[in-house]
Amino acid sequence: MSPRNFIRIAAFIALVQYTIHSYLFLSSSHSLSGTQFGYGMLVIWAGVIQVILLWLLAALAKERSSGVGAIVFLMLVANVGHAVLVLKYFFLLPALFDFAVAFTLQIALISIMRPKNNDAN
Repeated sequence: MSPRNFIRIAAFIALVQYTIHSYLFLSSSHSLSGTQFGYGMLVIWAGVIQVILLWLLAALAKERSSGVGAIVFLMLVANVGHAVLVLKYFFLLPALFDFAVAFTLQIALISIMRPKNNDAN
């Protein structure tokens, strides 16, 4: 058997064990692949909700930016917290997206808090 075929068979066996292995949680059976798929769907929906909130917040910020800073700060803290959890329990790539969103929220927060200069020169 060639090394390439051995690697393919080992990967297939690992995939089967990954999908077959189940555990009990709250008196119901769950698999690791199902749990990770569910977490992925949760993150996607949280991202969609965050995009909708930011879109509505941008419309509100055009009219009056006084109350927007607290909401932007809360979203910034939530994104950094989620990125830290993802770094601890998963890997770097998903955390990069959270850090990118947190960076843009930080820029928005700085621009909100900067005093506006309304000189008529």
